[in-house]
Amino acid sequence: MSEDTLVSVENLKKHYTSTKTLPDRLFRRTSPPIKAVDGVSFEITAGKTLGLVGESGCGKSTTGETILALRSPTGGTVKFDGKKIGDLSDTEVKNFRRRTGMVFQDPFASLNPRMTAGQIIREPLSVHDVGTQDEQRDRSKSLLKRVGLSADQYDRYPHEFSGGQQQRIAIARALAVEPDFLVLDEPVSALDVSVQAQILNLLADLQTDFGLAYLFIAHDLSVVRYVSDRVAVMYLGNIAEIGPTEAIFERPQHPYTKALLESVPRARLSESDREITTLEDDVPSPRNPPSGCRFRTRCPVVIPPTDIDIDQTAYREVMDLRERIEAGTLTATDVDSTTSNTADAGTPSQQSMTANSVWPGEISSSLHGDNAVAVKTARAELRDGNRQAAIETLRDRFETVCEHDRPEHSNKTHHSAACHLRH
Repeated sequence: MSEDTLVSVENLKKHYTSTKTLPDRLFRRTSPPIKAVDGVSFEITAGKTLGLVGESGCGKSTTGETILALRSPTGGTVKFDGKKIGDLSDTEVKNFRRRTGMVFQDPFASLNPRMTAGQIIREPLSVHDVGTQDEQRDRSKSLLKRVGLSADQYDRYPHEFSGGQQQRIAIARALAVEPDFLVLDEPVSALDVSVQAQILNLLADLQTDFGLAYLFIAHDLSVVRYVSDRVAVMYLGNIAEIGPTEAIFERPQHPYTKALLESVPRARLSESDREITTLEDDVPSPRNPPSGCRFRTRCPVVIPPTDIDIDQTAYREVMDLRERIEAGTLTATDVDSTTSNTADAGTPSQQSMTANSVWPGEISSSLHGDNAVAVKTARAELRDGNRQAAIETLRDRFETVCEHDRPEHSNKTHHSAACHLRH
């Protein structure tokens, strides 16, 4: 950790244990925890912005709330200005609260409708005993003007303001006690595009004036590129890639980052006919995430074992087949209903096995030699009701490093991706 590091997050975890249902209690079943955040590490430098991006449900907001101790971590450490948050005394916790703040996604939901704008901004000053009542009132009016509102609006209620004005009030409240660090959780996603630019410019000006450090959480990549010094790309509770903003956008290393960037609309006519590779399948459940690399179930370039010869399309489909068998969604009944009369023709090791003769409807590309033998053997085992044997047969032949080894970042201080393709 460098001397300029204000926030240091190391292997942060936040898991949620769900409430047991009546059947769970009756049959004494235990549900695995929801791994919202599962081993996140990064640093934020004083006066700089780290953008945290990813699909909805990947754990971005939970990360921000856990860093601010709004949620108790399951594991890992968070250091603020060199001190572990979990080790702070009551006095130090109050000082930590004063030096940090949060701006939420929905400004109206985060403002008390029974309090005026002035009362909302004054509240942190009152909690931390900052100044007299007159001084608190003067500072609140000054902050209203600083965020682009009028001191005359001091006694108005939240419903009397537009969405952009409400967010300005929320920002003024966060600035009231002169913090050093703010978590900005989708601060402009609920606003009109024209208002978004105004709020982003305001945040940039405030950062310059007050030397603030930001954790800017968003799913809009163009916004993140505009405001961030560094970017961390999050997927299913993990950091997939982290690095300087321009490096992430111009030289992405992780397949997930590349897919996210491909999904961004382009304004150039020359790129209107570009081919877009979209991600297949849904995001896996954080309750039961994939082993090894979390992205492997959707990755377009899964690494096959070094001793087999198979093209990526066929390998991807074999992986999907294995997942269906292991999940129990492909059963002996399914195999019986799709078995071809020609399935047993010839010797598998001596011929190319087509889709219909290997596993009807599952493998679109032809498989050869031992690859075809393994798939055909697994089909027979599953058809005979031996699901575990089918699982082991396919695993022995097709298991990838992406399944059993969790990729790590080689360089956490510069630009790195947690991907086996990078090692």
